Amino acid sequence: MAEEQKYDHDSINELLSWAKETLNNKRYPVGEFQLDKCAKILDCEKYLDSMILVIGKNWGEPYVLPDS
Repeated sequence: MAEEQKYDHDSINELLSWAKETLNNKRYPVGEFQLDKCAKILDCEKYLDSMILVIGKNWGEPYVLPDS
């Protein structure tokens, strides 16, 4: 069984800051990005923007598990 990872507030803020900086500086792949054999991001800009909003709004809520 995989070990559950716990993320503290500082780690999440650091990740969100990195994502925002990456988005603002347009330092992300253009077009499609293949994550693995089964997952593909079609638009990295929209994906980053969406994840920033979801994680920023729902961090700390017990029902939200964005890494599942």
